[in-house]
Amino acid sequence: MNLLNNKTFFLLGVTILLAACRAGVAPLETVTYKNLSLENANFQNKDLTRADFSGAHLEGANFENGILSEAKFDRANLNKANLKSVKAEHVNFSEANLDEADLSYGNFDYAFFEKATLSNVKAVEASFKGSAGLSIETIANLKRQGASFD
Repeated sequence: MNLLNNKTFFLLGVTILLAACRAGVAPLETVTYKNLSLENANFQNKDLTRADFSGAHLEGANFENGILSEAKFDRANLNKANLKSVKAEHVNFSEANLDEADLSYGNFDYAFFEKATLSNVKAVEASFKGSAGLSIETIANLKRQGASFD
C-alpha cells in the first residue's frame, strides 16, 4: 500500500503539521536573518531554534523568554539586547557584541563566546554550564552577579 496515495494518511499529516505550527514547534530548516538590520526587533516568546543571526544588527532587540537553542549569533551586534529568561543552549556567540545586554535568568549552557564582548551585562541567576570562550575576567563578573557555571 502506497501511503502517499492514501488520503487518510495525507489528511492526518496535514493535521499534525498544523497542530505543530499552532504549538510553536520549530521548523526543521534553518531560518536565516544573516547580516540584517533588526534593531529593536521583538522576538519575545518566539522559538528561534537553529536560526542564523550571523552578522545581524540586533541592538536593543527583545528575545525575552525565547528559545534560541543551537542558533548562530556570530559577529552579531546584540548591544543592549534583552535576553532575559532565554533558552540558549549550544548557541554560537563568537565575536558577538553583547555589551549592556540583559542575560538574567537565561540558560546559556554549552554556548560558545570566543572573542565576544560582554561589558556591563546583567546576568542575575543566568546559567553558563559548559560554556566556552569566556575570559577569566568575564566569568568573574558574571559570577559576581549570581550567574552559575556548574
